[in-house]
Amino acid sequence: MVAVNSFRKFQRMHSGVMIHLRFDEWPGDVSLPAETTVAKTGEGPFHPYWDLILKSDRTIESVVGWFIFPLSLDAAIAWYQSEMAKCGWIELTEKRLQNACICGAAL
Repeated sequence: MVAVNSFRKFQRMHSGVMIHLRFDEWPGDVSLPAETTVAKTGEGPFHPYWDLILKSDRTIESVVGWFIFPLSLDAAIAWYQSEMAKCGWIELTEKRLQNACICGAAL
């Protein structure tokens, strides 16, 4: 279900709410390199969204976006390791999880 006549486009999901974001609403504590653009196909752009999963004992929040970076993969990983630390994020010590988080943020 999608709200059509609302201030902001959102979808009520089985377990929560997905709120569509404009590119300029991307959270400041999840940095994006300069000249980053929203990924798109012939059907249009993949707009970022804020996902709120409502559990009986907690709310899980995630922000999702698909972007095109002006950096190579190696440069993007190095950039994120530097910039995310400036925003207060910590690097995970388990390599498998670290790569998943970096790639998830970089996609």
